Amino acid sequence: QPAPMGSGLSKAKPPLAPEDTGDLLEEVLFCRPLRTMFGQRGHRVLHKVAQHDRGWTRSVLFLVFVLATLTSPHRVSAARLEAARANPPPALAALAHPRVALLLGGDSRHHRFTDGDIDRLVGLLDRLAGEGVAMMATASRRSPPALTQRVAALVERTGGFFWDGAGENPYLPMLALADAIVVTADSVNMVGEACATGRPVFIFEPSERQPGSAMKAKAYLGGLMDHGAVRFFDGHLESHAYEPLNSTPVIAAAIAERLPRHRTQHGSRS
Repeated sequence: QPAPMGSGLSKAKPPLAPEDTGDLLEEVLFCRPLRTMFGQRGHRVLHKVAQHDRGWTRSVLFLVFVLATLTSPHRVSAARLEAARANPPPALAALAHPRVALLLGGDSRHHRFTDGDIDRLVGLLDRLAGEGVAMMATASRRSPPALTQRVAALVERTGGFFWDGAGENPYLPMLALADAIVVTADSVNMVGEACATGRPVFIFEPSERQPGSAMKAKAYLGGLMDHGAVRFFDGHLESHAYEPLNSTPVIAAAIAERLPRHRTQHGSRS
């Protein structure tokens, strides 16, 4: 992923109090499936599960702390966005408005980019550039070479910025400086991070790897659409307002409140 900011398990074990919540925001929190976490820690696991994942937690609820949120936790906070906005990379600051951050994912367990998908996305982006939109783009390690090459050529031809992997990753400044964001649907984390900005987010859906394989991702996008945060990308920008989504402080506050009680009830080894 282009600087994905939410995948893994926190290793912090000190006692927590509400005033320590800010420290938790700096950590990576609870994004792995329960079956993976059981392999790492087989007792009294604290785990946050997004709404679209709740169905497969029932058999282990006695072991986990479950908190349903629209998005997964990540490190894209309002403070970090403001700091990135105040000191942007010159190459991004020089771009004219409107600016779009283009976040490219790639082939995954549930999605794959066919030649037709690549043609369709490049065509939509070409239409967007024709409307005078400046693009700031970054690709993923999962991005197919054909997708990366064609999008990079388009962005460079239209005077935008494509991060080639050299130097510091400008993923956060791209989010901070964007007037809108286009992100591929294969990455739940990137979609959630885009929705933390409060900017209009537009989704491009590649093909399902097999019929029905992306049902969970579709349910996730459905919740974000109900919130008003995302729309499907059709090559045009339309403004839509919504309250920025950031589940991290909600999750951190819940952990800070409940973990001491959990440890008191179940012993210091919990």
